Amino acid sequence: NKRSKFFFAIIDKNTGDYIGEIGFIRKSKSIFGDIMELGYFIREVYWGKGIVTEASKSIMSYAFNNWNTRKVVTGCVVENKASEGIMKKLGMIKEAELKNHVVLHNNIHDRVEYRILKEEWEELYKNKKTLGIVKLKKNPN
Repeated sequence: NKRSKFFFAIIDKNTGDYIGEIGFIRKSKSIFGDIMELGYFIREVYWGKGIVTEASKSIMSYAFNNWNTRKVVTGCVVENKASEGIMKKLGMIKEAELKNHVVLHNNIHDRVEYRILKEEWEELYKNKKTLGIVKLKKNPN
């Protein structure tokens, strides 16, 4: 697959409501496997309900099991403790803290970066299932 971006709508399974989006940008491709960067956003009304964690588990499982993915990376500004908490809940490992790395709202911020390797993911999630509270729908864009 020559695409470099893969994004999906996050939909509430019970109501069909649009919650937000989640997806990957392929950072690198090699015979040893791809490195994919996870990205997401959801509507504020859905914050703090475990939805991004659930959707991340689904899409990361798909990437590791169906694509040639060897590593998933993601990150956020250090002030975004909720997003960093998601990374920790997923079992991701902090790899870096980048000083003065992101300009956001006319301020400069540090960024934390996390990763998980395919074999780490498989060990953590070999006997676990997702909660089934969201479904992912292919984004036409």
